[in-house]
Order: sequence, then structure tokens, then C-alpha cells
Amino acid sequence: MGISVGIGGVLTAAALAAYMFLQPVKDEEGTSAVEAPAQVKAEDPNAPRPQSWFDDYSDTFQSAELTRLLAGTAQKRNFPTARGSRVLETMKPGIAVTGRWVEGADPKTRWLKTKDGGYIWEGNLAKMETITSAGMLGLIANTPFSELRGKIDPVGQYRAGGPGWDTDACETYASTDGTADVMVEQGKATSFTTTSPKLATAKNIKVGSSEAELRKAYGSKLESEQNPYDGTDYFIWDSKDRGIKFHVTSAGNIDFISSGTDSIRYVEGCL
Repeated sequence: MGISVGIGGVLTAAALAAYMFLQPVKDEEGTSAVEAPAQVKAEDPNAPRPQSWFDDYSDTFQSAELTRLLAGTAQKRNFPTARGSRVLETMKPGIAVTGRWVEGADPKTRWLKTKDGGYIWEGNLAKMETITSAGMLGLIANTPFSELRGKIDPVGQYRAGGPGWDTDACETYASTDGTADVMVEQGKATSFTTTSPKLATAKNIKVGSSEAELRKAYGSKLESEQNPYDGTDYFIWDSKDRGIKFHVTSAGNIDFISSGTDSIRYVEGCL
């Protein structure tokens, strides 16, 4: 019995010592000297860059001079960041811009520094072969016919330019490289059509793409209309008078793409 009591006392003392050892030490004001880790506030990814960044900024060029199209409405800024920079100009789709790539404030991004010193984010830009809602091949809807010379064949599909031709009538001209047709109405380009797989949208939809690929790329943005002759016409609109039409045949593939004003709704072109 004595041995049992002795062992019990030892165990009790050991337990008490362990308890006291594991308790946090109190400072003179009675607060725990073992503090919780400091909570570091995450940086707001949308907060403006500090002024020091703008003061110290210098361009890091990544390319020689090149030309790109605006694939959508874009803002030209005074620095290659949207965080705290100033908007110099809001630009419409289809415009061709020339400049050099520079590293953005976020090194994962590139911006095109234009000749006038502005910066445009690469996400709003596309190669010249890109189909936009404003046009194709760098040709833009509402461009006067006189400015299309040298970029289209001089004689149109309906022999425009002959004696007695009404210059305000509708006519369709082939581009000089043969990849697109340009519809001209009342002296201005209104829409563009291609059957060539060389041209594609910014989401890489082109002639030959399937209906499934088209739906995956644009989803709920697509509007559809049954074509009176064959298949389905799908539309996406950037504004009430700027859009792209994809004609999908009954076999399920795109056989032509049109872009430009609401004349893309025409079923038979100028007829």
C-alpha cells in the first residue's frame, strides 16, 4: 500500500509539472507572452499602383514594331497598367494600331506601346487576319469607298463602275488577296464576308469550325436564326449595329462568316 501511494504521488507531481510547463507565461500586465501569428492583410489586386511605381517606370521592350487590330472596344492608357493609370482614349474594334510590345506592371502581361506613347493591353488586340465585329483584313465598316481603293478589286461582282452605274447602289468587291468580299452601300463599306479558313475570330473560330466549337467559344452570346435556304445563322453583337454572323450548314460546320453593320443579316447579299 505504501509503495502504491508513493507511486501515485510521483505521478500526480509529474502531471502537475507538465501542466504548469505547458501553460503560457503571463507578462506583468497579465497578458499571454505567447502571441498569435500576425495577420498579414493581402494586397488588393485592384488597388492603384503606388506613386513610386509611376515615378520610376521605364519601358521594357519585347519586340520590334508591329501592327495589330483592336478585337474589341479598348482603352489606351498612359502607363501599361489599369491600376491607377489614366485613360487617354477609348478606341473602337477593327482599328489597326502600330507599336512595340512592352512588359506590363504585372510581368505576366504585355501592352502595345503605340507611336503616340499610349499603351493598349494585349487582351484587346489581335493579328491582322482576325475577324472582328468591325470588319476583316484591317478594313472597317463605314469606310468610304474612295479609301478602299488598292485594297479591293476595281470591278465589283455586279460590274460596278460601268457606264450609268449608280454609285449609291449596293455592290460587292473582292479583296485584293481574294480572302474576303466587301459590300459597299451608298458609297461606304457596310459588311465583309469570307469563305477562307485563313481568317479567324479572336477565339479562333473560322470557316470549317463545327457548330459545337462555335457554341463552346461564344455560349450565351450567340443569337440564332433559321436560314431560309439551309442550316442556321448565328450572330454575336458588340453593339446594335456591329456584329459577326456565322452560317452553319445542315451538316454542322461553318461555311462562311460575315462581319460589320446590320447588313450582315442580308440573306442574298446585294440581291
